[in-house]
Amino acid sequence: MVLFIAPMVILLAGTGDALYGNCEFCVPADVNTYEVYERNTLVGCGGVRYKGEGDWLKDSTPRIEKLRAHGSQVEVVYDRPWDPRAPETITLTARYHFKLERRTARKARVEKGWRDAGFVLEGGTYILQTELEKLRYALEKANQPTEDPPPPILKGSDVIESPPVPGLTRQFWLHGLILVGGLAVLGVLTKTFFLR
Repeated sequence: MVLFIAPMVILLAGTGDALYGNCEFCVPADVNTYEVYERNTLVGCGGVRYKGEGDWLKDSTPRIEKLRAHGSQVEVVYDRPWDPRAPETITLTARYHFKLERRTARKARVEKGWRDAGFVLEGGTYILQTELEKLRYALEKANQPTEDPPPPILKGSDVIESPPVPGLTRQFWLHGLILVGGLAVLGVLTKTFFLR
């Protein structure tokens, strides 16, 4: 059982930065994130990549304004490591605005997002609270002894005598009766239809 539980613990431990995730659709910790506004409404916060190149935009907002002048396309990877989604391609027009997010604000937002999604920090990685409870239960069960308890010792008054087992004729007389009846019907049918 321990051999089954150990890979689960290693799998849940993960690698990389736990707070910001370590997946294809996660924004790395060293990348600037931006508040993305569409028509003055906050859509979300995320990192910006050059479309097709995959390089992260690491400088500030003026670079975005230069790209907007050319009508360039960028990919916005929304910073939600607890629920990563594919990047959204945006053509930079006047309807989109980007505001650089402070690193402390990003850290507070991401920590709150993990908590709101039901995750807890355990062993350097974020794990769903329900999965952590299941893992702890499984480890508790794995550490319990697996020996069967000894049978109870019966005293004279506790012993229950089983009823006597019926004999062979008592058990199978109905079977014999059905067999004899079937042979009788078979004989009558044979005499009636085949022996005229």
